[in-house]
Amino acid sequence: MGHALNIGVKTILNIKHSGLLGEINLQEWRGGLKNMKTNRGVFYALAVLLILLSACSSSRTGGTINDKGDQIELTAKEHVVKAFKIGPAAEDTFVLFTANPFFYPDSMKYLDGRVIVMAKKDVDKLKTQYGDFSNIENKGHAEARKSIRYMSIIAADGATQKQLKKLIELNSRKSYPLIKLSMQEFKVTELIYKKSKVVLSGNVGKQYLISKISILEENYKL
Repeated sequence: MGHALNIGVKTILNIKHSGLLGEINLQEWRGGLKNMKTNRGVFYALAVLLILLSACSSSRTGGTINDKGDQIELTAKEHVVKAFKIGPAAEDTFVLFTANPFFYPDSMKYLDGRVIVMAKKDVDKLKTQYGDFSNIENKGHAEARKSIRYMSIIAADGATQKQLKKLIELNSRKSYPLIKLSMQEFKVTELIYKKSKVVLSGNVGKQYLISKISILEENYKL
């Protein structure tokens, strides 16, 4: 590198002597090289920082999820959850009616939230037949209850957790977002909370791992 640098200096000095570049200050040129090296170091440091920030934003809070083929395991500070998958991964479009963070009981706070949704195809069918079936006085209101899905969910990563928070915010505005969910249904087989075993009876143990939430419309007209 030193030999190559000397060749560069000699060449520039020869050009200066011939008058092609006019007056060249060798000290300034060397200073420019030094600044270039410093700027390159700053650039690399910023690049590493951006990579680290990207990794942090994509990682989830509230425990680590391990996909073990037909099984899922979540390990958090106070929880260990083991579950088996129900069927293949799926993707569908829904209208969101309710979205809330999970508060109670503490033994299930590994969940990121609970949502109430209805498949878009069912919503459109009810709209065509009954109009605004969200109105309790509408004849389609009772019929709509048959198509409602209650979902206890775990967000697979930080980006999905962020989208879930946005759904909760939209729900607080009394809107009905049209969303697409990429999901894997599972059944909890073992839940340990603070080193004690917890039994989930009935359908309570049926939950969903959500790998992606896409908001297609912030307020779908009913």
